[in-house]
Amino acid sequence: MNLDAHLSLGPALCLGAVFCFTAAGCGDGSDGGGQEAPFSMGVGLSPRYHTGGSSVQDWIDHFSGHAPWGRIIAFHGNWRDSMESAGQIPSLALAAMSAADQYDFTPVIGLGWTVGGGSPDLVSRTDTLDDSWANTETRDEFLAMVVDLAGEYRPPFLFLGNELNMYYNTHTDEEWRSWLEEYSACYDAIKAVSPATVVYTTFQYELLEGLGSHNGWSYPADWRPVDDLVDTGRLDALGFTSYPYFEYDNPDEIPGDYYERIAEHWSGPVLFSEIGWLGGESPPYSGGETEQAEFIARFFQLTESLELYYAVWLFLHDWDGQDSQPAFRFIGLRENDGSPRLADEVWRSEAAARE
Repeated sequence: MNLDAHLSLGPALCLGAVFCFTAAGCGDGSDGGGQEAPFSMGVGLSPRYHTGGSSVQDWIDHFSGHAPWGRIIAFHGNWRDSMESAGQIPSLALAAMSAADQYDFTPVIGLGWTVGGGSPDLVSRTDTLDDSWANTETRDEFLAMVVDLAGEYRPPFLFLGNELNMYYNTHTDEEWRSWLEEYSACYDAIKAVSPATVVYTTFQYELLEGLGSHNGWSYPADWRPVDDLVDTGRLDALGFTSYPYFEYDNPDEIPGDYYERIAEHWSGPVLFSEIGWLGGESPPYSGGETEQAEFIARFFQLTESLELYYAVWLFLHDWDGQDSQPAFRFIGLRENDGSPRLADEVWRSEAAARE
């Protein structure tokens, strides 16, 4: 999923009113990385009034009250705050490690480098024309940033790139191969300074399977980008985002073997970095509170055979700018003001039984 503002820090955090963004006083990651339990659940970063009017107290409540929805809070953002700050750890990642240290949750940090439709964000200060991984300045800055982040904070989970089949489907083989080289270099460098950090990347599942008719997608099923990453030998787990309502109108329509193709390409741990179903109609997507709640039970049925590390519901609270993104309108377990939907209780029940 790519929403440019959906994980912005908001006024409260930007003012530094709650968290520090430097190493001083933020904890040094001395407990190491790696997941803390066989399976964890959680939600994406999404306080009440997410994110247009969130107060300092809304952020505090989100972090301190995370437990009923699982141990994880996921921080998915861009790999740099600006072109000028490229090579530095982005503020969202710093906030993740600081807040996790203070409020005792498991942070997931995602460093995306594409925007909507797989378009890259890779131009650099001295080369504003090369928007690819052939840009050596960008490669050096990205590598330096992930090494600093891993070495100083040792995050338990760190994924590099988000929904990468969108990039693969719209770019040349040479550009894709350049990314594989960068990813491999980053993986080795991260492991050298933080061996326990789970390093991986994510793919959009419906796109891999040639689905997504409600999105207007017409790509054939293609698992080659997954196979290419697996062939590097540098994956601790394999991550997916999955929104079956991109194709189906009701959770009952999802085939019983929906996620079984994963095992044909990967035999290790699986992560669902984003899942969800809409809690209301948002044409051309169907949705409703009952269907949203039913999808949670259906998801766990469909993934019983997988070695799951974690599953994250996209948002706890609806995104404040949701009307501009019909595909994700009403996807929160709760409305923007905190009013719970039926799915909220179901997710919390699953977390209580599984965590």
